[in-house]
Amino acid sequence: MQIQQRADLVAKLACVALYFLFPISVAGANVSMLVVLVAGLLAGQYRQRWEAVRCNPVVWASLGLYAWMLVGITYSPAPWSDVAQHLGKYFKLVFLVLVMSLLMDAKWRRRCWGAFTAAMLFTLACTYANIWIDLPWSRTQNQGWGVDHTVFKDYISQGIMMSMLVLIALSQTLNSKWTPRWRLAWAGVALLAVLSITHLSYGRTGYVALAAALGAFALFAMKGRSRWLVLAGVGLVAVVLVYSSGGLRDRVALAVQEARSSHQEDFTSIGQRLYFAEKTWSLIQEKPVLGWGTGAYHEQFCRVATNPAWCDAGKFHPHNQLLFIWVEHGSIGLGILLFMILLPVFNVRQEVGSIAVLAGGFSGVFLVGSMTHASLWLSTESHFYTLMLALVGFVVYPRPGKV
Repeated sequence: MQIQQRADLVAKLACVALYFLFPISVAGANVSMLVVLVAGLLAGQYRQRWEAVRCNPVVWASLGLYAWMLVGITYSPAPWSDVAQHLGKYFKLVFLVLVMSLLMDAKWRRRCWGAFTAAMLFTLACTYANIWIDLPWSRTQNQGWGVDHTVFKDYISQGIMMSMLVLIALSQTLNSKWTPRWRLAWAGVALLAVLSITHLSYGRTGYVALAAALGAFALFAMKGRSRWLVLAGVGLVAVVLVYSSGGLRDRVALAVQEARSSHQEDFTSIGQRLYFAEKTWSLIQEKPVLGWGTGAYHEQFCRVATNPAWCDAGKFHPHNQLLFIWVEHGSIGLGILLFMILLPVFNVRQEVGSIAVLAGGFSGVFLVGSMTHASLWLSTESHFYTLMLALVGFVVYPRPGKV
């Protein structure tokens, strides 16, 4: 019994470490995940832990999607190496359930929220420090205002996770447990995080994710006439941000230009995404209901790609998680994924306040990430979306007596 208790404690401590490390280090996050997995299995009490989480819809959505991937093996034409890669990549859907079973006590969930927030506050501080000094651990070494200051990850990942910090900060400004001074401090954090995305980053995905976060705040912060005031305020802030950020305007203009040249073989960021979407859609039309099967995308994309150069560029993933799941797992898989993404916002659709802002905003950010990138396939993004979904799942579906 002592071994199980110690393993349980180690697993929970490793969860806290994981939430702090995944925004900073892939290696550190992977080591923490291994510790959580091993210690979580040694902690035992599987039946009790399953009984504790089985009523949460997030659990069923996550396990349901992975189970459908296992079914997809039976009709997939892909070689086993590709199938195994997919099962490994998406195993975080199962790992999510393990994490939730370890975080039934609210105090451990608060520690995990705090760990992620601390990691993002450190990233935010480093972003602004990069304006004046070149930090040795920063990915970018270019001082000044209005240029990209990505710190630990690529600017897509940092923009998405910084949008989550905006959501956390905005939700806390509505939390009645804080004094007015603390609410003002959280508002300041939100503003600094917003500016780091719009003025100190080149990540266009981050811009759209931020729009989803601010939109959620506008919709879920207040009700009645106050909601219209908040909507107007958020709209005014958005206009100011656009007109004050030359980098944002330039990146949006470049996106439009790249979209217009999508059929030219220039391999631009937007052009590639549109080309991948076009070819992936042609594959979906061939098998829309069941899809091609687990791991089948890679070879099938190269079959319809225009030439070997496009095959090499797009055979890994189509830069769109919704299409990625649809082409391999059909409309059934896509339905499960959308159910998982939209669960938080669906549960708070008629509510307002701190929880509604956080849940609704997370669904928005998750949907943006899934439409513009491989949200459950790439390392950092999959860490972020699955682990944060585990925490948000408790926010919108709290276990009675454990809130």
